Amino acid sequence: FPSHDNGHLLQSDYPIDKIWEINQTDHPEASVDMNSGGVNLIIYRPHLKPIFRSIDGTFYLFIESLINQCTLQKTAEACLDYSKTFDLSEALARLLIMNVLIAFIKTQEGT
Repeated sequence: FPSHDNGHLLQSDYPIDKIWEINQTDHPEASVDMNSGGVNLIIYRPHLKPIFRSIDGTFYLFIESLINQCTLQKTAEACLDYSKTFDLSEALARLLIMNVLIAFIKTQEGT
């Protein structure tokens, strides 16, 4: 699963996507509740503009497994173990729409 160098995963105990957002525009009175919980993010830069997209734990696991060179079958099985509602077609479509998936590599059986 080769991905663009501009796509990264990030987990945080804090709402860093909101922190980043309010620091990008004029929000003199804006604040972030640091106790609002953490986030799983995919950060990518189409046309050099960073996008912080909050993703659920299953989609995070899906992308992380592919980045770590797990086969699509093992990745799908792990995601289904994590969440019985995991939809492989939807997950692949989301990666394609975000333009972070650039290729599939066929591996030999058993590898």
